[in-house]
Amino acid sequence: MRSQCDTSMSLPSEVDDAIDDSFYSYNPAIDDCVQSGTVRRSYRKIKLERTESESTKNQFEAVRNEIQDMRNEIQSVRQELLEAIQSTRYDLVKEIIALQGKVTGIGNGLTKIDVKSSPTGTNENHTTANKTAFSESAEDDEIISRFITPERSTIVADCSYKSGFVTERLNTKDSSFSTSVPLDESQLSKPLDKDEFDEMFPCIDCFSDLKSNALKLARGTRVWALDRVKEWIESNFKSENDHILTIIGEGGSGKSTLAGYICQKFDAKLHAYHFCQFDRKSRSSSRDVVLSLVSQFASKNPLYKRQLTCLNLRYILKESNPLVMANKLLIEPLRAIPVSNSTRGFVLFDGIDQCLVENESNDLLDLISHITQRFPSCIGFVVTSKASPAFDAKFKSKSIIHLHERNGKFMNDSRILMENSILNFEPKHTNEACDILMRKSGGNGLYLQFTERALSHPILHGERTFLSLDVLDELPDSVDDIFFTIFEDKFGQGHQRVWKNVKPILEAIVAAAAGSHPLVGERQIKQRFQLGKEEWRMMKRSFTDIICCGTEGYRIITSSLFAWLIVENRSQHFYIDPKAGIKFLL
Repeated sequence: MRSQCDTSMSLPSEVDDAIDDSFYSYNPAIDDCVQSGTVRRSYRKIKLERTESESTKNQFEAVRNEIQDMRNEIQSVRQELLEAIQSTRYDLVKEIIALQGKVTGIGNGLTKIDVKSSPTGTNENHTTANKTAFSESAEDDEIISRFITPERSTIVADCSYKSGFVTERLNTKDSSFSTSVPLDESQLSKPLDKDEFDEMFPCIDCFSDLKSNALKLARGTRVWALDRVKEWIESNFKSENDHILTIIGEGGSGKSTLAGYICQKFDAKLHAYHFCQFDRKSRSSSRDVVLSLVSQFASKNPLYKRQLTCLNLRYILKESNPLVMANKLLIEPLRAIPVSNSTRGFVLFDGIDQCLVENESNDLLDLISHITQRFPSCIGFVVTSKASPAFDAKFKSKSIIHLHERNGKFMNDSRILMENSILNFEPKHTNEACDILMRKSGGNGLYLQFTERALSHPILHGERTFLSLDVLDELPDSVDDIFFTIFEDKFGQGHQRVWKNVKPILEAIVAAAAGSHPLVGERQIKQRFQLGKEEWRMMKRSFTDIICCGTEGYRIITSSLFAWLIVENRSQHFYIDPKAGIKFLL
């Protein structure tokens, strides 16, 4: 470089104007990020003289190219530095605020350290430098905005303007110790024992949902779907958008059953899971799901748990924005872990559509779509839901398992589910009976379940061993028709008195399921509704096949029935307004 930049070299005068003023005024001592020997030797003021020789022009081009390369390198270093500053800004601000009230105490503990106060001039310069470090130019904002994508932290938003003020006070206030003395990490936080960790990160227990759903999978069904999941896991999600596998189907198609079996079969690669329940939305708040995921990841990955110990967890848990919390507790720590066989795996979310609340919002859908795009590429996601425009917009996945009648493999599985039903017909009619049930059900497992119970009822058989095919023509044409038939038999003509007593109770149960409310219990119903002994007996009897009266509370037997009840043009005069029962819950 020195030989190319000899003082005897002369260049056209317009080249001097083309070189940025910052080139001449650059001082390597100012920026610690560009202290390499090449940069120190290259950034000198070069006295150039004119020449018309071709060799000199070539030398000039070489110098200019090298200068441009160095500028690009400096810009790259600067961008990396800004990104590093922003990635730690949250932690810097939180520690400054946390230490604001502890400075005096720490100073008393350091009285034995012989530290001299800095001169006034140096102190002022140090204060100015700190202010600059916490300020953001327009160009910095542009770079940072590309680096940080979620909404700005509410804590940082409240405290960012204080950071410069606190820094100035720490540097200008008369003190017996220097603010540049490094603080031991143990003074900021301490390792958490298991009880403290479990208290801070409670895990939502969905194991019973997982197990019960997995047991429902009929032998010989969904083999094609499980093969697709296995292929997806083994591919390590290398294709574009392939890190998300979606399972789409209507209510009763078997999404949760398949999800439960996937968790059980591929447990070795399962990092975490969450099963949403339409009537227990309070268990699926975005914040609680984030904390549950942290708990599950930490229980399976010691390296991830070790990353958490570097954070001020109690401070981060004060964050009200679940997207920011997910960034600090999940995305950033997981990205800091080296990729290995133990980190490769997937997270499963079942029934995202069931978290929709009264105001048509689905915060969990927003959260999951956010983290799926920012997790390390070695971690994939299995997400099940009903088809909807909102879901399709959030998850543009190329790996989709469709559970509907247009999928031939799905319909072939339905024939296996019909085996018990077609036994009610003569062997020569079984194929025809199967075709009729396939056409009416569309492969829907819920429809086939109700049909199997109806066809095996003793009243329908009487003294006959086999049923006539005409019975199938009298079956309802859809799940909605099945629900309407059940309600008509229980609360229709001649049963108005029962409906009058049951409807207010159903309104309370539906209202609890529609929002983030606890289940309605039997004790609450008895206290609120003054029902006689006979009325109570009739009410409990009418709940057969529609309400599950368990110890946790009264639950609608299926999400499909809940969806039918709250849509007036589907349930007609059995429509239940979710808002009507709110007064009972207050």
